[in-house]
Amino acid sequence: MLNYQEPKVRKQLANVFLKIAKRVEEDEEFAKYIFSELEGEVLKPEPTKKKKVPKQKSKEELTIDIFYIFQVQGPEGLLNLLKSLELQELKKIVTENGLDPAQKVRKWRSREKMIDYIIESVRKQMSKGGAFLR
Repeated sequence: MLNYQEPKVRKQLANVFLKIAKRVEEDEEFAKYIFSELEGEVLKPEPTKKKKVPKQKSKEELTIDIFYIFQVQGPEGLLNLLKSLELQELKKIVTENGLDPAQKVRKWRSREKMIDYIIESVRKQMSKGGAFLR
């Protein structure tokens, strides 16, 4: 640790500050850097960090496992469930399950068309493993 009582150390520190001041005067980018550091560290109080609390999903936000419903109740059971949902909920199901990588289906306005797409997509994905069940 430097001793502030020694005149030689104080003189060296003063020379450093003079060189910094001269460079700030001559170099605009360096001055910008110095002032940004001063604003960030000295002039602004350090914000207190808040703990991030994970968002709890309400009953309406719980995801529906369409593949499980298709497996247990078949396409008719899935169709009955999907008919009871609104268009926005259907779009959410498509998004959460990755059924629309090209993002075309999310733009559709017809519930029936979207329901048919979901059932067909689930049917295709569920049949992919059928060859290994024999």
